[in-house]
Amino acid sequence: IPMAGPTFVALSRTLACLLASGWLALLRQPEELAELRANPDRIPKAIEEILRYACIPQSVFRYVSQPLALRGLQLAASDRVMLRLASANRDPLQFPDPNRFDSSRRGASHLSLGFGLHSCVGGALIRMAAAAATRAFVERFAASEICGPVEWQGSGGFRSPSLLRIR
Repeated sequence: IPMAGPTFVALSRTLACLLASGWLALLRQPEELAELRANPDRIPKAIEEILRYACIPQSVFRYVSQPLALRGLQLAASDRVMLRLASANRDPLQFPDPNRFDSSRRGASHLSLGFGLHSCVGGALIRMAAAAATRAFVERFAASEICGPVEWQGSGGFRSPSLLRIR
């Protein structure tokens, strides 16, 4: 099946990490959660903010295809570089007050699912599934609050809460 591997990763790993981190962000800002419950039509836009804010994965590696000078640094063809997507998605020049979750933030200019030729093949599926799951989460858990410490799993690749207690 063409693209079965990337699709499996998108649904089994990326989506689970995204939802855990995104829902934690919503629970930490109950006014956002209440706003989405009152206006569920805003959930697709909130998914873009969850993607920006939670940023799954945190970083990716690429190889330089041709010699390049970048901010005074000379990169040779075949050099391996790490792109810190999480940092790019918190760039204050692109996102005012970047450490605040804001579901009314302007359109999707984040890099969480790549860009152009390097876009995540499962991006549309992740967005659709995340919107459906978040709608159910908002309807069911809008009045919930965190009632214990958050335990984390993963590292720079996929990092998300592994345990999140709510009441």
